[in-house]
Amino acid sequence: MYWDLAKNEKTFLPAKNVVSKVLHDFMTDATNRVNNSISDTEKTLIEAKEAIGEASGALNNSGDQAELNSQIAYQKVVNSLSKTKDQVAKLNYLELLNLDLIIKKINNDAKAVVVEANKEKGYYLKRTGDKIRNRDQRIGILFKYTIMGGVIAGIPGCIVGCLVEEIGRKPNARFSGWLIGAFVGILIGLLFAKGDMPNKIR
Repeated sequence: MYWDLAKNEKTFLPAKNVVSKVLHDFMTDATNRVNNSISDTEKTLIEAKEAIGEASGALNNSGDQAELNSQIAYQKVVNSLSKTKDQVAKLNYLELLNLDLIIKKINNDAKAVVVEANKEKGYYLKRTGDKIRNRDQRIGILFKYTIMGGVIAGIPGCIVGCLVEEIGRKPNARFSGWLIGAFVGILIGLLFAKGDMPNKIR
């Protein structure tokens, strides 16, 4: 009401220049406030984009097939800010004050995107670490059982081969016996390894 009176009430005509300056100062202040809020939000969006980039890298390294929630939220914030920027030049003083509140809300949404992206980055970094540890554990179990099985079963195989070599006078029976024993031991080791093998992380 006061704004309308200052612009249109004839009583203010003698002080038109002063009133116009006051109104202009108010509009300038409101516009600057909105532009500052837009600038702050754009800075937050840059931070959000960097955080999403790191989260995306962590996701790719994990090998998971997924879509980042932060990426979807980021695009919504960008679209919302773009719409508000188009309105700045078209609004009156009170509408600008309201728009400033809207942009501050958008800035808070952008900050939430940063938090979400950092959470997703942490999650996928952990997933990658878990997968590496799981793989190393599986390889270790496989290696341990096959080597142990091969060595343990290879010894009696070698002994049998030695006896065959001595009794039957067959050359290289010792090596053949060890080879057969080791092969059987490796197969047995694989069976035991399968039983102790942790489930692969998907």
